[in-house]
Amino acid sequence: MQAGIELRELAKFNFTRNLSDVLRLITEFGAQHGFSREDLAYCDIGAFKELHIAAANPKDLLLRSIDQGRARYAETLKISLPPLIGKSEDVWTFEWPESSPNFVTQKQVTAPVIHCNTRERLEGAVICIPNADPGFDWLFSYPIAGLITAWGGANSHMAIRAGELSLPAVIGAGEFNYKNWSSAKRLHLDCAGRRVEVLA
Repeated sequence: MQAGIELRELAKFNFTRNLSDVLRLITEFGAQHGFSREDLAYCDIGAFKELHIAAANPKDLLLRSIDQGRARYAETLKISLPPLIGKSEDVWTFEWPESSPNFVTQKQVTAPVIHCNTRERLEGAVICIPNADPGFDWLFSYPIAGLITAWGGANSHMAIRAGELSLPAVIGAGEFNYKNWSSAKRLHLDCAGRRVEVLA
């Protein structure tokens, strides 16, 4: 069992190290052609495969892929789906059910609401993120005031990390609550009282 665990962790380490190297190379290549890391987030990996096998103009190809990616992303933002789809008709008309969020710590905080993509304004803010997964662990390197996630349970990674850091958090707010709270400008989180109040 010990050997199996060690090999599994080694495989994960090697995979993520190689993935990190690929992302660094993509960032460097994009920068050579005037594209930021944020621009390249919309680029399809297929564009780099095409550049590897075809004599295409790199800047034109990347720009076209980024523009297409931005357009696809804009379309997805306009689509809302129900949390549970039992039959195909469910996607056309539904109501978002109110869910019971998980409140972490017994603390209270009043702070402005910021989405995680505004890094320069994270300090002292309640941060809203969609998922409670380890990919957002970097948030804890900032002095944030609180955390709200749309999805995730009491045993999710972000719930455990928030508990370790004594950070007031609402994990798994559900789509209905998350939409209301993340669109607010200022919130009061009362984890002991298990409530969130929109102040502005």
